[in-house]
Amino acid sequence: MKNSTLKFLVGIMLFAATQLSERKLYAQDPGDFRSKNGTADHSWANTANWEIYDGVNWIPASYWPTSADGVITILSGTTITIYNDLIGIPLDQIVLNSTAILYNVAWENITLNDGPGVDLQIDAGSSFACTSATGLPGVKGTGEVVNDGLILYRNFELRTLLTNNGTINCVAVDGTPEATARFFISGAEGGLLINNGIFSIDPSTSITQCPVGGSGNGPDGTLINSSTGIIENNSAHTVLNLTLNTLTNEGAINSNATLSSGFTQDLLITCTNAVAGAGTINAIGGSILIQNDFSNSLNVLPGQLVSCGSRCSGASVINDGSIVGVTPFTFSGSTVQTFGGNGTIQRMKMDGTGGVNMTGEQTVLNTLEFVNGTITLNTFDLKLNNTSMSDGVVNETANAGSYIVTSGSGRFARNLASGDGVERIFPVGSSTSYLPAVLTLNPTTATNLLYVRVMSGVNANYNANDDPIGTFFCEEIVNHTWSISENTPDPGLDIDLKLQWTLSDESSLFDHNSCKMGWFDLSAPIPTWTVLSPFPLTAADNNPIFTVTQTGITQLCPFAVYGTLVTPGLEVCNGQDDDCNGFIDDGLTFTTYYVDADFDGSGDPSDLGTLYCSNPGSGYSLNNTDCSPNDGNKWQESSLYVDVDGDGYDAGTALVCYGATIPSGYSDISLGTDCADGNNLINPGATEFCGNGLDENCNGMADDVCVSVCPAPVNLTNVINAHSVNVSWDVVPGAQGYKVRYREVGASSWTRMPPTMNDYKRLFGLTPGISYEWEVKTVCTIAPTLASVWSEPQTFIAPRLSATAITEGSSIEIFPNPNNGDFTLNMDFGNEKSGSATLEILNSVGQRIYSDDVAINLGEITKRILLDKRNIDGQYIFRIITGEQVYTSHFILQR
Repeated sequence: MKNSTLKFLVGIMLFAATQLSERKLYAQDPGDFRSKNGTADHSWANTANWEIYDGVNWIPASYWPTSADGVITILSGTTITIYNDLIGIPLDQIVLNSTAILYNVAWENITLNDGPGVDLQIDAGSSFACTSATGLPGVKGTGEVVNDGLILYRNFELRTLLTNNGTINCVAVDGTPEATARFFISGAEGGLLINNGIFSIDPSTSITQCPVGGSGNGPDGTLINSSTGIIENNSAHTVLNLTLNTLTNEGAINSNATLSSGFTQDLLITCTNAVAGAGTINAIGGSILIQNDFSNSLNVLPGQLVSCGSRCSGASVINDGSIVGVTPFTFSGSTVQTFGGNGTIQRMKMDGTGGVNMTGEQTVLNTLEFVNGTITLNTFDLKLNNTSMSDGVVNETANAGSYIVTSGSGRFARNLASGDGVERIFPVGSSTSYLPAVLTLNPTTATNLLYVRVMSGVNANYNANDDPIGTFFCEEIVNHTWSISENTPDPGLDIDLKLQWTLSDESSLFDHNSCKMGWFDLSAPIPTWTVLSPFPLTAADNNPIFTVTQTGITQLCPFAVYGTLVTPGLEVCNGQDDDCNGFIDDGLTFTTYYVDADFDGSGDPSDLGTLYCSNPGSGYSLNNTDCSPNDGNKWQESSLYVDVDGDGYDAGTALVCYGATIPSGYSDISLGTDCADGNNLINPGATEFCGNGLDENCNGMADDVCVSVCPAPVNLTNVINAHSVNVSWDVVPGAQGYKVRYREVGASSWTRMPPTMNDYKRLFGLTPGISYEWEVKTVCTIAPTLASVWSEPQTFIAPRLSATAITEGSSIEIFPNPNNGDFTLNMDFGNEKSGSATLEILNSVGQRIYSDDVAINLGEITKRILLDKRNIDGQYIFRIITGEQVYTSHFILQR
């Protein structure tokens, strides 16, 4: 690691340390490790860089830590570096305190085991840096990583779970440009990144590609960007390539930097599955290429470019720049999508039943296709700039279910070529009817941009903008007016116009055989409707599509199809003046309806309501109580009990917005207050189990009145030697080990021995003549830890030294134990003394059932013993008697 790297990291760490409080240290247990600045290389595998806790003090470590040890803390102000010598060595319970630095310069991942709690905790202000230019350092295994600080990488592979609450930054920290930097999320071992913080590429980074996700070992992994998460590229010299199996974006994905020369985009999204979530993809400073479908919102700022051939099912697209692609940008949402901004889109396609609601003006440069859903213009124009028939609107694609709704002042515009004599469709209509206009430019007509919109009803007057004013006509009309205008006045204008409608668009008394096309002549001294020509419909024009055509039109204005224009009728709720009294829908009962944009039956609280004389249908509600007006799965709000673990006991109440069913983790009833919501085995109604240190029944006391699920050892025995005492106990079936502690009688603190798998332990360092007591507990499971209570204490007096005492290190073994009466005794006195001894076996009432004199050969006795079959099953005492001492053990007879 170069000095510039270290200075860069230390600067970040010191700044963070001034802003964030240091994480609380773990409670120390024997076997815990902590770092120190011992050597210049800061190597993990150098014991000089570590201290170990012996239960009382921190002492220099004689070995370096692995997953077999306790909590491994890298202290503030210290640095530890992992080299290749740790490859394949499992680690866990690593904690980086504020300003601590952990480097991985190995060419492979750190292996994390799934130990207690988080297996790599990067505290706020600390840093984990994988800056090797070769290999794939990172993390793998079954452990969990939580980053509250900073992760810096050049090459990084994630093959486990990483939760980022801090910052992950792709940065060439030594300033050297690289061809690539990689952050692989491998699905081979469940690689998953949950980003609650910031995942970014530093502005100083100068690399060609920074792939995130794919091309590592195994299949691509998963990235979940939460509602607080930000993924951003701040470098003008780097492409952030999101190549994943699954990308869920609930937050923001930003392209921030202005592209430098030679770069066509700085953000590339290529995923196996569609990009899910309700987040936003923002083209702020660079260019984005999206190569798969997505449900996010898309925001393209002025001057920016998005390249894609994607299906967008997200809520909104705001385009103030350009959207390009060789295949169409497809709106495919099943609910209403919005399309805003003032930009250009190369190819646009409608294939979503929810339709698109325009909130800005867009220009389509090439093709506009229709399959499903409508485009509602509102007050905004939509322009198709291509004059070519083959690349413009394909006439056959627009249909009664997919067209342009011009219910407001917005118009659909097409750039038509000079006098080519080809029919050009304007696929417009109302919110309920498809009412296309077909225009043909005759030879004298110049190339021009022509606008068409359809308006409801036929009025007695129109202003200069073709907006209807005055009285509606009531009967003998097609209930719509086509407004057609040109961008540039053309003195040679000569067009043919075909208008189409269906039976449902006609008013009462309309007669197909006596109707005519008329136009509203604004140039007349008194503007009025003028008949162009009577036009009885032929058989070819019959239901379901009716057509009327007029040739040789030289002036553009509002057009309509009608018979007689004045016939008052009964006022009905239709938005028209049926009785021709100058008032629309007068004398009817009006009811307030509220916008229900998510179609869940409840209206938006921010909507003040609109009066309607009839039910406006889908998208409206009689109430405005929706607590989540943009989510059709939620509409009612209640105070519910919080019950994460579902045990019926609550952790308080919360105001929750939900739909038809109460969401998981909540309840409308409660049995009482839970002291550990998150663990359904802990609540006031739970059974208290012994030995696990937990307060299962929430009475404030752990293991008070409890049921034992992990029994403590019984039949504790002392064997006193010259320099030590051997303690033993009965084997507990299924035990994973035992813990032993001892102390002087009357002392307040215990001395804890290292755990053992045996049913005996030797106690050293005793003060001769002093009374001691000892206890033992069973460890039934290791993860999670489940242990018994401490056994009843056993006491002994430490031996006094004598000239004839057997040297330290003696032991007695009976095996097998339990046995069927055929077993072997092995006694080791810890010296090379020879002599004799008497072996005795006593039953449970003190009767001697066996006696034999044996020789001591060089400090050892080995004797096979066969007991009389008349002895019953039970516990027996074994004694070895020498001239100096009596040694006692026990065994269980079980035939």
